[in-house]
Amino acid sequence: MRRMTGREPRKISFAMARDRARASVAGFHSDERGALIVFGLVLLIMMFMIAGLAIDVIRLEVTRTRIQNTLDRAVLAAADLQNAEDAKEVVNDYFKKADLGQYMSDDQIDVDYSQNGSQLTYRMVEATSQANVKTMFMHMMGIETLVAAGKSVAEEGISETEVSLVVDVSGSMDWDAHDEDDRVIGTKIEILQEAAKDFVYFLQCDSASERPDLLENYSSEDCTVTPDKVSISLIPYSEQVVAGSRMFEEMVTTADHNYAHCLEFTPEEFETATIIATDPNNPARQAGYFRDYPSGWNYGENWNCRPENWRQIRPFMDDYGVAATRIDQLEAGGSTSIDYGVKWGAAMLHESFRPVIAGLAETSDNGSAAIVNPAFASRPYGAQPMNAIKALVLMTDGVNDVQRMLKDGYRSGPSAFWRNVDNPNDASDTVQTERLSVYHQQRDDNGQDPYYYPHDGSWNAVPYGDAAGYETTRVRRCNRYGCWYENQTEWVEQPGVAENIPFPVLWKDYDIDSTYNNSNYSWLGDPLVAYANAEKVEHTKDVCEAAKNNGIVVYTIGLEVEDGLDVLKECATTEGHFFKATGENLSDVFFAIASSIDKLRLTQ
Repeated sequence: MRRMTGREPRKISFAMARDRARASVAGFHSDERGALIVFGLVLLIMMFMIAGLAIDVIRLEVTRTRIQNTLDRAVLAAADLQNAEDAKEVVNDYFKKADLGQYMSDDQIDVDYSQNGSQLTYRMVEATSQANVKTMFMHMMGIETLVAAGKSVAEEGISETEVSLVVDVSGSMDWDAHDEDDRVIGTKIEILQEAAKDFVYFLQCDSASERPDLLENYSSEDCTVTPDKVSISLIPYSEQVVAGSRMFEEMVTTADHNYAHCLEFTPEEFETATIIATDPNNPARQAGYFRDYPSGWNYGENWNCRPENWRQIRPFMDDYGVAATRIDQLEAGGSTSIDYGVKWGAAMLHESFRPVIAGLAETSDNGSAAIVNPAFASRPYGAQPMNAIKALVLMTDGVNDVQRMLKDGYRSGPSAFWRNVDNPNDASDTVQTERLSVYHQQRDDNGQDPYYYPHDGSWNAVPYGDAAGYETTRVRRCNRYGCWYENQTEWVEQPGVAENIPFPVLWKDYDIDSTYNNSNYSWLGDPLVAYANAEKVEHTKDVCEAAKNNGIVVYTIGLEVEDGLDVLKECATTEGHFFKATGENLSDVFFAIASSIDKLRLTQ
């Protein structure tokens, strides 16, 4: 009998083994322990790749920025006309000092220039650079390097510069100017004169030093700016701009009189930057010469177009000494027409005005001497040369005033007024009396006596002086207590001869308001048209826009101005070209504008 010592081994069939294996595999599949570790490793790898991509891009941008900044500084310095060093050497030196020398060579630099004798008058420097930046992470994606590239172009070409300096000389310019603490430091016109001379000296003589205090200490031989390259036109304005008789000789105008020399413009003409000055079929309209103030205004001899020499335009000056002398002659008087100042300033920078300037550069047909340097006979420039700069600098201390102009039909030819003279055929004839005759067309058409005698209120068949005498029933009597009229018939002798007064003579010799617009002459009508501030503001905006559209850079200055600043800002090329000034900083403002005109231009 066999003794049992333990459990007998159990026999397992093949089928049982198979079933157990299947159950074990199924359990392994359903067991999710440790799955997040694998997913986390995948995400970590992806994050490292993205961070590496960003690092490579940042490294590329840092290198590109260093190259571009170095390029900008290098070409600006190399293009500077006052830099005597070789332009390519300057660019290379900048890159070496920035530890970027391996990215620049001579064949990557282009230089263009022009010169007058040994003096450089224009220089353009263009340079390109690129660096291959090795990647730290992107090479895992097959990108071994990235390219950081830069390009920069700078040019200085102040040699061909045309400037219209348009300055306010209205009556308010004789008022006090102030510093930042509101203390009086002189008159506005005095402050303007000093600032304008600084401006001209900077552009036409020496931008690196202060101008001499006294004009006699100035010598053109000390100037560093190349002669015959910078032209400045001084354009003073008040209610009008005075072109002067010499400029009128070179222009085609209506030539209504020879008392003073201004032009008038219609609202439509302010929409262009030109003055039609040489077309025989379309003469420019000469402004009337009359006292420009409405009745009751105590403005004295406030002529619409004034003949004073200091008011005249000084075109295309090329020498600081000449310009400073003209600036010192400026005075103040009259109302304000900013639109007329800008119109003339823009027109004298437009190529259509070239025939006038060419004529002023020669002795005129009338024998008048040239007043413009012959070197400027081909100015104003058109599209060429490419390095020419056209700038209009407008300065004002106020806003547009009301402006009156003569209507068509009242500008030339015979007027309705007559006066008696000794001999109308004698150029030196004298007026016999101040007695006038005023013609009435409607009475003449109706068969009535058409000539009114203002001195006694009578109507007569002929103007006073064209008869031996006349009967009047209204006799003027006087004694020590005063004068009066008596109604009784009396024979009145008429001395001299009646002479018609042409309109230009009438406006010169008689006040337009108290004479022509006298209520006793109601049949005559109003000879004037008036443009108010709002209309003149629109004229100013229109001509400023036309100037900018013609490539003129417009700077505007408001000297101690509170009203009308929006117009000045809108007139300027950008709001950054507008300056609000006090008497204390006006010279600084003009210096900033001169520096802007003179500055190097980074074009790309």
